[in-house]
Amino acid sequence: MFSPLEYLNNARRKMKNKGASLFWLIYTVFLFVDPAFNPSLRHWIGTLVVFAVFLVVYYVYSVSCSKRWRYGMVGIIFLLGALSVP
Repeated sequence: MFSPLEYLNNARRKMKNKGASLFWLIYTVFLFVDPAFNPSLRHWIGTLVVFAVFLVVYYVYSVSCSKRWRYGMVGIIFLLGALSVP
C-alpha cells in the first residue's frame, strides 16, 4: 500500500544536496515586506498562512525524486503566489 510519508522518507534518504535547497528560502523574506509596511492583523495572518503552506510544499518539492511530484509542487507554488499577490 502506498503511503505518502513512506515515499517522503525514502526520497529524503536519496537526496544528494541536502542543504542546497535551504539556501533559496532566503528569498521568502520579501514575502514579509508588504505586511511590514501596511500592518494589519488580517494581512499578517494571511501572510503567515501562505508562508506555512509554502514551506510544506517547498519541503515536499525538495525531497521528491519524481518529476511528476516536482511539477505538481511547482504548479502549487505558482498558484499560491498568484493568489497571494496584493
